[in-house]
Amino acid sequence: MVSTEMVRCQPPPVPRLSTAVQLLDPEEADSEPGHRFNYASYVTNLLPGVVEQAYGLPAIDVLEDRIYRRLGAEADGWFNTDPVGPLVAEGHISLTFRDFARWALLLLHGGRNLEGEQVLPGWWAAETVRPRQALIDAFARGDYADAFPGAQYHNKAWVLEPGRTMAMLGIHGQFCLLDLQAQLLLVSYASYLAQADEVMIASTLVFWEAVREAVSVSGGRT
Repeated sequence: MVSTEMVRCQPPPVPRLSTAVQLLDPEEADSEPGHRFNYASYVTNLLPGVVEQAYGLPAIDVLEDRIYRRLGAEADGWFNTDPVGPLVAEGHISLTFRDFARWALLLLHGGRNLEGEQVLPGWWAAETVRPRQALIDAFARGDYADAFPGAQYHNKAWVLEPGRTMAMLGIHGQFCLLDLQAQLLLVSYASYLAQADEVMIASTLVFWEAVREAVSVSGGRT
């Protein structure tokens, strides 16, 4: 196993979480909590502050010690920070292609790494993909209902087929798709011109289904 470390791009001190939370105005919400799925990156960017409050340590240290060092990663990971210090958790992490796959495999293998070590709680991995009607209904009222009918969003994952498949969806064609039933993982790095559009999403899903069908026909042989 290769010993690696997450590296911060900037070292400034992190402001208090309460300062960021005070900037959120409940009066500006477009619906009651839980009614309609709204993809909001600023909520994700609050998570490092929550981690630091819970552990009393910088979020990057918790991430490195509890997850990244235990992946068996081949290279250092890089996490961008904003101008005042906090991690930009909405998606500003840079990993090698193979280490991205190692990260995704935690969800495919119930929180275990390639050596079988439990890195994430198994119950958390199972809960992420478990069908929840309230989440499915909220997703159906949101902006992504037509692109991913019948899906739900939970624990920062796009659960495309609740109980079976989930995805990490980035911009410009970066993604990983996981089929828990077939134990199938697809990872992509790309440089599509647009961050995301209907053509890219449709093409990704067509490709995903073609691979799943081929694997099914071959009986899982590659």
